[in-house]
Amino acid sequence: PFVGEDYAWFSEGFASYMQYQIMAQNGILTMPIEQAYANKIGPQLKWFQSNDSAATIAAQLMKKRNFPAAYWGGAWFFKLADQQLQSKHNTSLIHVISQYQQAGRSEDDTIQALLTSLDKLLNDPLFSDLLTQFEQAPANSLYPATLN
Repeated sequence: PFVGEDYAWFSEGFASYMQYQIMAQNGILTMPIEQAYANKIGPQLKWFQSNDSAATIAAQLMKKRNFPAAYWGGAWFFKLADQQLQSKHNTSLIHVISQYQQAGRSEDDTIQALLTSLDKLLNDPLFSDLLTQFEQAPANSLYPATLN
């Protein structure tokens, strides 16, 4: 769901990340999924090599109408979430989102409500903790300088 203008980078980052998940799942992605993400996220990493928080940078990019940087920079949140889901819970973002939808939680209209619902599905504050990092930690501690 859209979780407010202040978090448009989050909503659009989700959409950007999921487009390749859906294309891969349906067999229409014409390259390896990691390459597809590298092609889109890689050029935007330069914006996040800062001591400012990722959320602050993404919001500034949105105000400057640099939508590709904000959206694909936001997609990094979901890339990290997916990695953590796989390593900590042996599941995927697609699976968790499917559970979320089946639970009828699409009425969540704030980022806090959304992340609380996702965390409850896992019995782990994974999503809330990751947002805290995106709001407080230096972006350069979350984003690599390059993607190989």
